[in-house]
Amino acid sequence: MLALSLGMVRKSFPEIGRLSPVFLVLAATGFVPLVIAFIQGQDSVLLLLLFTFALTSLEDGQDIAAGAALAVGLFKFQLALPMAMVLAVKRPRLLLGFFPVAVLLGAVSAMMVGWQGVADYVPFLLRLEKSGAGGAISALGMANLRGLAAELPGVNGASALAMQLAFLLTLTCSIAMMGITLWQV
Repeated sequence: MLALSLGMVRKSFPEIGRLSPVFLVLAATGFVPLVIAFIQGQDSVLLLLLFTFALTSLEDGQDIAAGAALAVGLFKFQLALPMAMVLAVKRPRLLLGFFPVAVLLGAVSAMMVGWQGVADYVPFLLRLEKSGAGGAISALGMANLRGLAAELPGVNGASALAMQLAFLLTLTCSIAMMGITLWQV
């Protein structure tokens, strides 16, 4: 997903297209929030891909496709909804892709959890926050790649080492990227 995002950005924006692919990879792997998202198994890289697709679609005049991509990103509605509304001010056709996909995905979600599940969502979030679970949920309880990896034999003891290695890789890539930037200037 990250490689696709970088490829789309390089293709759509000539300033970035002129940068070395090695530099872009170093910049991405040296960006701490991105590395943390990978380590924690978060879905923000998928959202990055959807936002990148939406913005490059807008650049190509494909407003409806951009709106549909933003609607798919509603799994992080606190980011996707405001982005869609801000972009729709100047590009209202975006809403022709956003609303149908949002309604369809909302209906599918409601069918999956039932109306009681929809009604229980906000109270569930409030209970999580009150119980102190904000950030304290163990990897074994996560329904993502990190949770799956935590189930593998021998991974729990090695996770601290993996975090340290990821940090060192990030630091090394950041330093290399800064060095290349200073050398280019």
